[in-house]
Amino acid sequence: MYRYEKKESKIKRFLETIMLIVVVSAISIFSYKMYLDINIDGDSGETENASTAIRLSVEKEEEKEISNTLEDATKCVVGISKIKNKGELVLEANATKNLSLGTGMIISDNGYIITNWHLAGNKYSSCYVTLENGSVYSGSVVWADSDLDLAIVKISVNRSKLFQIR
Repeated sequence: MYRYEKKESKIKRFLETIMLIVVVSAISIFSYKMYLDINIDGDSGETENASTAIRLSVEKEEEKEISNTLEDATKCVVGISKIKNKGELVLEANATKNLSLGTGMIISDNGYIITNWHLAGNKYSSCYVTLENGSVYSGSVVWADSDLDLAIVKISVNRSKLFQIR
């Protein structure tokens, strides 16, 4: 009886192996046929190229918008300078202690500029404001807070000139 069971298990294993080979072969043939049916025409490539071109043009337009925004923002940045002690000469050894240089930003079209208090000084003091186009104006501090280190400087400038700058 032992021989009969051993023979039967060998036949069963042989049939299982044949079935496995048939299934794997069928899957391989099916996959190969599917691969051959993939369409690589110029039409689908053109569509893909068109979508890529559209995506690139949108990205370029976004870059232009960003660069235009940055350009407009930098036009609002001004230079502020002030001589702290007017009685002393600027060309002395301690000239850097007497000269204050920094930046501010135009916050309104009628000439108000926000900057630091340590740069502009106390209320009612004066400083020089240099616009992006190189023109220099005398500014007066209209508000200052040393705790916040903020100051608002006002320059008298024609609105049309300020609009050209911004």
